[in-house]
Amino acid sequence: MLGKKRQGGLFLHCACAGDVIGALQGLCKAAAKMCGRTACTLAPDDVGKACEYQNKRGERKRPGWRDGDSDKYKPSYNKCPQSNSPVLLSLKHFQKDADSSERVLAAMRWGLIPSWFTETDPSKMQYNTSNCRSDTMAEKTLYKSSDEKGSTHGNGSRLLTMAGLFDCWEPPNGGEPLYSYTVITVDASKAMNWIHDRQV
Repeated sequence: MLGKKRQGGLFLHCACAGDVIGALQGLCKAAAKMCGRTACTLAPDDVGKACEYQNKRGERKRPGWRDGDSDKYKPSYNKCPQSNSPVLLSLKHFQKDADSSERVLAAMRWGLIPSWFTETDPSKMQYNTSNCRSDTMAEKTLYKSSDEKGSTHGNGSRLLTMAGLFDCWEPPNGGEPLYSYTVITVDASKAMNWIHDRQV
C-alpha cells in the first residue's frame, strides 16, 4: 500500500463492448442525464485475458486481480451504480515499489465515495457520483483528491474502456477500505447522441 493514506487516481473501467451497445440501446432512450448502466459478462479470468497489455520493457502481460478481488466482481448484463465492476489501473497505487507500467485489476464500487467522506455508512452519500462531467470535474471539490495525472490503455482490446477517477474511503470506525470510482463523461458525438447526450 502507499502508506497509511491511500490515493485516488485515473483508471480505465472495463466493459464488454457488445454488451454495452446492447444495454445502451435497451436502457438509454434519449435520457436527460448519463445512463446508469454498463455490462460486463466476462468471467474474472476472461477479464484478465481481455486486458492484456505491453509493459515498458515490451513484454505482453496479463494483469492479475488484486488480493482476491475477483470474488467481489460478478458478471452481469445489467451493472448498476453501487455494484462492483472490474477496474484496470497501475499497480503503483497498491505497491509503492512497483514498475509504473505494471497493471492490476481491482473490483471497485461504481459511485465514488471520496476519501474525505466522514459518515460511517457510504450509502449516506447524498450526491450522484456514478459519473462526472469532464468539463466541470476540475472545479468540483468532490473530485479533488481523485485527480492524479495518469492513464492506462490497451491496444487491440475487445473491451470498451471508460476513463474515470477512483478513491479509497476508510470507514471512520475502522473496517475494510472501500475502493470506488466514477466514470468521466463528455458531450456525445453526433454518431452517439441518438442514444444519449453524454458519452464515456
